[in-house]
Amino acid sequence: MRQRQNAANAVINDRIKNSSLSEEEKRTPKSHLFSSSRRLFGLCLAMRMANSLLVQTYFNPDEHWQALEVAHNITFGYGDSTWEWKKGIRSYSHPMVFALLYKVLAFFHLDTPWFMMKAPRLLQSIFSTVGDLYLYKLSDVLFGDCVGQWALFSQLANWFMFFCFTRTLSNSLETVLTLVSL
Repeated sequence: MRQRQNAANAVINDRIKNSSLSEEEKRTPKSHLFSSSRRLFGLCLAMRMANSLLVQTYFNPDEHWQALEVAHNITFGYGDSTWEWKKGIRSYSHPMVFALLYKVLAFFHLDTPWFMMKAPRLLQSIFSTVGDLYLYKLSDVLFGDCVGQWALFSQLANWFMFFCFTRTLSNSLETVLTLVSL
């Protein structure tokens, strides 16, 4: 029975057949780290989790008012809401992710101040890792493994991404969803 190739392999095989790859790219195997998505995901996850625990600052009120305060209000029944939530002009899809996290923490009696502060950023670090992995995959498919590796390195070494990507801003999750969709 014939099985369908996934899109990434089909594009790579097409590039090889049409000789759009240089001779060096054809004979250079991927490095051990980049040969497995699981290995790469593990590396990026360790980096982003450390990232979320190391960045201890607060620089934008929307970190709390776009999602966390609303999720806390949904889960525990008290907290403040800004006018956007009172007027109903914002979607509850982003805060519901964190409301579910808060419910799980409460169910396991882990709703202590430390967990309530760190868990949302750790969850966002998982989302950020998915974004990192898909950035690598997109760059690899479009431009080759060498460019994919440099794109991932640039993403992980970028100080602004280090500072903002694991924050609970809706823009962080939007960035991940855009990378996945591409």
